[in-house]
Amino acid sequence: MKVDFMIVGAQKSGTTSLYRLLEQHPSICFSKTKEPNFWCAVKNWKQEITSYHKLFEEKEGVLYGEASTSYTLLPILETGKSLNGRFSADKLPYRLTNARISDDLHEYNPKLKFIYIVRRPFERIVSNYKHFYQRGYTNAGLNEAVVSERFLIDFTRYHTQISPYIERFGRENILLLNFDDLKNNQEKIATQVLDFLNLEHKQFSLKETVHANKTTQSKTHYYFDKLPPILVRLLPFIAKRKLKKKPHLSDTSKQIIALMLKNEIQMLEELMQEDLSSWLLY
Repeated sequence: MKVDFMIVGAQKSGTTSLYRLLEQHPSICFSKTKEPNFWCAVKNWKQEITSYHKLFEEKEGVLYGEASTSYTLLPILETGKSLNGRFSADKLPYRLTNARISDDLHEYNPKLKFIYIVRRPFERIVSNYKHFYQRGYTNAGLNEAVVSERFLIDFTRYHTQISPYIERFGRENILLLNFDDLKNNQEKIATQVLDFLNLEHKQFSLKETVHANKTTQSKTHYYFDKLPPILVRLLPFIAKRKLKKKPHLSDTSKQIIALMLKNEIQMLEELMQEDLSSWLLY
């Protein structure tokens, strides 16, 4: 077997919802773990590929897929930390050591297809901040984090993140989706993906719309990831981290984000043939 397609991001842009939507199709077989993060951490994939394939239940006549957003986290894939040095990748539950992901994947399967979902930058950054704050990856307030924690903007550089895959696999093997469509018209998204993967529509009936990973009031601090789940449940007030109030971007933060992402969004517009100018209005 070989994996046929991957949902590679963007982080906090509906990848889990898309995963839940597509797993309803009888001809799609996802990995047992939604995000195996194999290719961002592997040192010698040829030696370890058997363990990767064990994550999939082998079936006849299916396409195999996985959904690791860690595959589009430049530049920390290259450096092991963010540009300012404060956000360290070793806090994450997976290692980020492989800056050659697209090259390794092309050697593994040159016919691989990739799905990448883009989201309005302000929305994605706030959602990403909530998750990372609640997990303990940053202690800064939202507007401070926009300046001090560069990953918030770096992970929103959609053109930069997907470019290595386009260069290696060709634009025709990359499907770019808009989070707004996933949120408002899942039948449209399902049709786009099935056409992209050359799968029959008649095999697929959308049983229910999916909205996964809605921001919760609290998440478990990463310090407690290695503890048995039962202990975490017994220590909810210690293990869980809550936001005191809903964070909002200031006009100054929006201006900074718009200035830093203007060129990225313009290049993305060319790729998607879509007007995204409203994304950076504030």
